[in-house]
Amino acid sequence: MPKDRYISKAQEIAELNRKLQRTSHELKMCNDVSTSTKSTIDQVRNLVSEIHTIRNENAKKSFKQNNV
Repeated sequence: MPKDRYISKAQEIAELNRKLQRTSHELKMCNDVSTSTKSTIDQVRNLVSEIHTIRNENAKKSFKQNNV
């Protein structure tokens, strides 16, 4: 292999390495967003559960007050 071909292959490898690093970084960012989104969804589920609990408690109190 001539010297120019070695240089060309080295440049190609360097470019592929840069693309791989960029893709790896993008995947990490996607994973961070996914984790954050899952956390937010969990928080919303917890809040909805609390709202249902409060509504049920209020409905029981109201029922008891109306039937006293």
